[in-house]
Amino acid sequence: MNRIFGTKSTKQREVDDHGELIDALKHKDPDNAEKTVRKHIYRSYCEFVDLNNKKHAEQQIGEKVWF
Repeated sequence: MNRIFGTKSTKQREVDDHGELIDALKHKDPDNAEKTVRKHIYRSYCEFVDLNNKKHAEQQIGEKVWF
């Protein structure tokens, strides 16, 4: 996600999500692993939608979008 948008604000959250997934896999907990992956994907989707909406809003009012 960070590479797509050039943002760094979510990097720590991504590291934390992957750490949770690694822990679930180490403990052989497929339910928790699935929950963690779904949460990560949903959060990434929401961030994409928010950034996309911001981009369109700025374009509509004529401001230059810098990302």
